[in-house]
Amino acid sequence: MRNGAELLAAGACVGVSRPRPRAALAAEAGRQGGSVRSRENRAVPTGPLWLAGLALLLSSARAVADEPEFGPQDIPTVFFISKSDDHNRVDYGMRLDASCSPQANDPVFPYWREFENAPPVRTHGLKWVEFLAYGISDQKVVRRKPSGGQVTMRLRQVDRDLLITSWRDMDGKCQAAVYTKIGNVRGAELLSAHVTLTKGMQVAIYGRDPKTGNPVEESL
Repeated sequence: MRNGAELLAAGACVGVSRPRPRAALAAEAGRQGGSVRSRENRAVPTGPLWLAGLALLLSSARAVADEPEFGPQDIPTVFFISKSDDHNRVDYGMRLDASCSPQANDPVFPYWREFENAPPVRTHGLKWVEFLAYGISDQKVVRRKPSGGQVTMRLRQVDRDLLITSWRDMDGKCQAAVYTKIGNVRGAELLSAHVTLTKGMQVAIYGRDPKTGNPVEESL
C-alpha cells in the first residue's frame, strides 16, 4: 500500500502539463487566427492521487498530533471499547465545566488509549476512517444542573441509546456514568464493550445492575 508521500509524488504527475514553448504557442495562434498568451507560472500539482496522498498525510499527522488534553473536571474514561486483535482500546471521555455540567453541545469524545508496547501508555485521536467504526453518530445535552447534567448519545456501531449522567460527589469531584439496557436489565450501568474481529465483527457490551451490583452482559 502506498503511503502519503508516494501518493503525493505520483499525483504530481496527474493532470499537470508542462508550459509550452513560445514558438508552439505562436504557431497555434496563427492557425486559430487569434492570440495565445503564454503563462510563466509553474503548474500546481492536482489530481486524485495527489489529493489522496495529501489527505493521508494530514490524517496521519492529525492522529499523532491530537493527543487529548483534559481539563481539571473532565472525565478521561466514561466507558471504553476493547478489541480482540490487540490490547489497545478506544476510550470515551467527557468534558465538564466547574459545576460538573457538560461543556458545549458535544462533550463526549473518543480517542485511542494504546497499551501495546507500554509503558508508556499513549493516547491520540482517531483517524477519520476510524470514526466509522468507533465514532459517535449523535449526542445531545438534555440537562444542565448546578452540579451536573445529562447527555444522550448513540455510537455508530452499537445499536443502543446511551444516557450519560454527571454529578459532583461528596468529595467535590466530578463523576459520570453511562446507563442503557443490557440484556433484560433496563437502566444498567455500561462499563465497556468488546469487539471480536475473528469472524466479521461481533460486539458484546458489559455492565452491572445498579440495584443488585451483579454483572450483566449482552451480545449484539
